[in-house]
Amino acid sequence: MQEQLHGKHRFSGTMTALVTPFLGNGIDYAAFDHLVEWQIDQGIDGLVLNTLIAEGPTLKTEERRSLISRCVHLTRGRIPVIAATGTNSTATTCERTIEAEQLGADAVLIVQPYYSRPSQKGVIHHFKEAAKRVQSADFPSQRSASYRCGNQPLHSEYTFADSERGRSC
Repeated sequence: MQEQLHGKHRFSGTMTALVTPFLGNGIDYAAFDHLVEWQIDQGIDGLVLNTLIAEGPTLKTEERRSLISRCVHLTRGRIPVIAATGTNSTATTCERTIEAEQLGADAVLIVQPYYSRPSQKGVIHHFKEAAKRVQSADFPSQRSASYRCGNQPLHSEYTFADSERGRSC
């Protein structure tokens, strides 16, 4: 269920990390459209696109864009559309975050940088840089339980609120 709260979305309920169906060498857009409508018909509260389960990191730029804009068009505001935009590169994450917002996503989902394993300050920088670029979409974050900085887990005190924008990361 999606509610408006001071111009921001308040997310609740169950949201599906939607798979990306393929046919031959490309995306099966008819199957994608069917999945979106089926999820809505079944009462899902939101859709999350371009995640790891959806082959997000391996999608071509145009495929990623197409899935976001197509889903936004198909849902017509009935449920929120959240686009996973996080990568191990802060610059790429920022670009994808801006792009998802421009394509109409209600929110973006950012992951901690993977592979490079930055320090805790580096992780904070990654989220802050992406948060600076978000104008209207909400900004939930995905925290991997297995993420560690060196041999230490990322501490909860490093979760921050961007007071200028009122966004929590």
